[in-house]
Amino acid sequence: ATSSRQRCGTAQNGVEPSRMGNDDDNVSPHGVYPTRGEDQWVALACEDDAAWASLCTLLGREDLAGMGLERRLRARRDLDDAISLWTRSQQRDDAVALLQAHGAAAHRVQGSADCASDPQLAHLGHFVVAEHPVHGTTTVEGPRSRLSRTPPKVAHAGPTIGQHSEDILREVLGYDDARITEIAMAEALQ
Repeated sequence: ATSSRQRCGTAQNGVEPSRMGNDDDNVSPHGVYPTRGEDQWVALACEDDAAWASLCTLLGREDLAGMGLERRLRARRDLDDAISLWTRSQQRDDAVALLQAHGAAAHRVQGSADCASDPQLAHLGHFVVAEHPVHGTTTVEGPRSRLSRTPPKVAHAGPTIGQHSEDILREVLGYDDARITEIAMAEALQ
């Protein structure tokens, strides 16, 4: 588990958390659901009872609307099945629009091509153009965080394969010239 909440829980009680997939201990439903079309998915979270009740109306399952969070968490697999039944009948972007209109946090699950053409990611400067010694001008992901007094800058694209091998052997591992030559002669750096 990588969430800080789970790490803190482990530090407090010594219990390692189990894998949860897309589940969340405090939000239900919370997951990704298949939509019509090949490998098309929507991510969905109902963060409160009002969003859940509204989703139930959209699904035509008003009988489930009174379920509080604890009941939803216990029944999450059955609820996932009910939601999937509805999402499979929808085009991905139509499902997102309807879910958002009904108060659910929802977004399409994006592949690489979707991300590269996402207008919000472009607006946020998520992708930047950088020079690469082998590939020339290339587009890379920019820094995730942006601080007002220390704005991030991508100076160059990633290194080429093996570009820093000698530096690592010498400066990090403390190998001398003879040992580095021996490793190179054994073709371990290729």
